[in-house]
Amino acid sequence: MATLLIAFDDFPEDVRLLKEPSSVIGPNTVLSTDVVIVGGGNAGLIQAARLKALNVDFVVIEKNPQTGDNWAKRYDCMRFHIGKNYCQMPYLREHLLAGRQSTNCLETSFSGIFSASRREFDLGPRVLNSSTVKATSFDEKAQTWKLNLIVEGVEKSITCRALIIATGSGFSTHTFRCCRSRAFKGPSLHSSSFRSGKELSVIVIGSANSAFDVLEDCHNAGLTVQMIQRSPTYVIPMRYYAHPQGLGIFDVVSTEVADAMINMGPVAIVGQLPGLVHAALAAEEPKLNDAGFRALDSKKEDLIDHLHSRAGGFVVDMGTGGVDLIVRGTAKSLWRFWAKELT
Repeated sequence: MATLLIAFDDFPEDVRLLKEPSSVIGPNTVLSTDVVIVGGGNAGLIQAARLKALNVDFVVIEKNPQTGDNWAKRYDCMRFHIGKNYCQMPYLREHLLAGRQSTNCLETSFSGIFSASRREFDLGPRVLNSSTVKATSFDEKAQTWKLNLIVEGVEKSITCRALIIATGSGFSTHTFRCCRSRAFKGPSLHSSSFRSGKELSVIVIGSANSAFDVLEDCHNAGLTVQMIQRSPTYVIPMRYYAHPQGLGIFDVVSTEVADAMINMGPVAIVGQLPGLVHAALAAEEPKLNDAGFRALDSKKEDLIDHLHSRAGGFVVDMGTGGVDLIVRGTAKSLWRFWAKELT
């Protein structure tokens, strides 16, 4: 048995409010609101739209100059490694369906969706861009939060009744220890700083989504690329996502019904259900292991566990050639390669 919270009696949703002009925060250094959202990315902007539809006052704290820059400033070939049917921006379904000929979101289209939601719902006036949180405190007596901020170089403070942290999960910029060697004179970039492979000779360290994006981009730029794999990788062909018994259910029933079906069950059980579907399709997986790449047995893996516990360790085969480069031997994969230094 599960309980799904759909609405609040005291705060009925009215989507017509999304089209109403938002009040400007103003230049005051001492601010107050009902809800503060730290982070203006996916979750932050979606939550902002939801609160506006509930007629709840809010302020978004975003470190970048514009909401959506967390995608727009990534590498040129970046993709959102999941189908559009599962990551539609609430209240913007028509905007996403306009690009229906593609089943996945590119970085450019996804950042454009942020721009569209900011424009269509007039969320910009409620966002403090180029802002960071310096400190937080909670007043037990008043039951309110206080945040000390730096907003475009100016110190400000804001109090609120509820604080939402929407800064993402599981992200940290780990770099390979050899790349910090003084003997290595070339550029050493984490994928968060990578733009394109047009002028680079590349060794890609890692074997998950970003690594394959970079591998494919560098190959398309005419480079010889090697991938260093440090641990086995769970490989999920994109067509698995589209299966109606998995996340493809969003193409079969309404978003409201699909959300309930996907999210209501215990994580330990829900994660095993798409795994059963993947296992049934696994017979057609590319022969990556024969090419020296260590792919985990998808019949035994749990996608939800990779998402929630590991926050990574898997790659979605987008069907655009990245995984096939390894299978055909065009790009080499080195298993558990540990060099003392790179020169």
